[in-house]
Amino acid sequence: MNHLGIRGKLLLSVGALATGYLLFFALVQWTSSTTETHLSTVSSSIYPAALALNHAQTDFQGVKKDYKDAVLLQDKAALETADKDAATVVEQLSTASEKIAFDPALHQQVEAALESFKGLHERSKTAYTVMVTTPDAMTAETQSTLASLTDDNKKMEQSLVDLSDSIGNKAFNSEFAAVASSNSRQRFLAFALFLVAAGFGALVVLMMEKQVSSPLRDLADRLADGAKQVAQSAAQVSGSGMTLAQGASTQAASLEETSASSQQISAMAERSAADCHSTAELVTASQDKFTDVNKSLAQLVGAMDEIRVSSDKVSKIIKVIDEIAFKTNILALNAAVEAARAGEAGAGFAVVAEEVRNLAGKCAEAANDSSAIVAESLQRSNEGKTRLDGVSVSIQAVTAESVKVKSLVDQINVASVEQTRGITQIARSIVQMERVTQASASTAEESAAAAEQLTAQSNVLNEIVSSLVLVIGGKAA
Repeated sequence: MNHLGIRGKLLLSVGALATGYLLFFALVQWTSSTTETHLSTVSSSIYPAALALNHAQTDFQGVKKDYKDAVLLQDKAALETADKDAATVVEQLSTASEKIAFDPALHQQVEAALESFKGLHERSKTAYTVMVTTPDAMTAETQSTLASLTDDNKKMEQSLVDLSDSIGNKAFNSEFAAVASSNSRQRFLAFALFLVAAGFGALVVLMMEKQVSSPLRDLADRLADGAKQVAQSAAQVSGSGMTLAQGASTQAASLEETSASSQQISAMAERSAADCHSTAELVTASQDKFTDVNKSLAQLVGAMDEIRVSSDKVSKIIKVIDEIAFKTNILALNAAVEAARAGEAGAGFAVVAEEVRNLAGKCAEAANDSSAIVAESLQRSNEGKTRLDGVSVSIQAVTAESVKVKSLVDQINVASVEQTRGITQIARSIVQMERVTQASASTAEESAAAAEQLTAQSNVLNEIVSSLVLVIGGKAA
């Protein structure tokens, strides 16, 4: 056992004691089980069988009395009562046979008594029925049968008494003797186990004194030295932890201020990004309006071109009307000359020719006026188209510049969004750094507190070592 440590020796000792306890427990269980088995046999088999046999004896006496009453009183009802009592006897003997089945010898005796009673009852029933139904037919054979039945009844009665004695006394005594033997064996084995446990306990005490106490004393001395060193180290750790906690607290305060500033910058950057986004939307809307204006100008230029073309057509039509008026005037002059030649006969025609000439003059005059107006309108239309072309060129230039402005605003918007995202990430990083710093400060404070607790625990350890030394029988350290 020298190669075993203290734990192994303690476990071995406890294991040996536990083994002894288990053996004792197994012994108690075995003897208890044996006792329980015998007592169960008594309560569930022997006692019910003995009780059934007692009832069978009583009922058998009743059967005998019923037959006597039937003969003396010549009462057939007594024969029926005898049958009922006989059935009860058979039932009680069957119960006794069933309960005593664990003992083959007794079971065989009960079965034999049951069969004997059945035969005896059949013979008695036949004989007593004849005596009751024909009382005058008393013959020598009948008297011989009655004498034989009387002897058999005595034998049956003695048989039931013997069975009751065997079951009620011998079986009971046998089971109780087995229980007493089991208890005696239990006491002997328990005493033997006690002697073995006492011897082993003395051996364990000697072994512990020799192989455990001395190593524990050395261990207690080493623990005392270690506790002193732990106390010194704990004091150093406590001082370092306090210094680290103060530095971490200062750094946490600075980071908190930086975090607040970064959050303000982040908010301003978000507002700038929102303004840039709004500006980009306005520029986009302006570009869309410039595009619509360009489309309208193009449509207006097309309309001016159509007006100019229409004016040219009107001018040509007026020229045609002027030519028609000129030719009509000539024809009217010719008609007037011819009318003059005709004299009085052509006087009416001359008047008509004069009116036609006047109308032709008026048409020519109106055509000249319309031509002047159309020429003026055409000139103004050309001037308007020239000016409109200039406006269109200017608007197209402005539209091109607005496209460049939109591109620059979009770039500024994207850069502002990226800047906002970067500032937000910086703010998050600063917040995270602040949390880490606060956690470091908390950890440093916890380390300082743990160092103080370690110092207290080292003092407790010194007290425990002193107590351990006193427990194992040495001097206080």
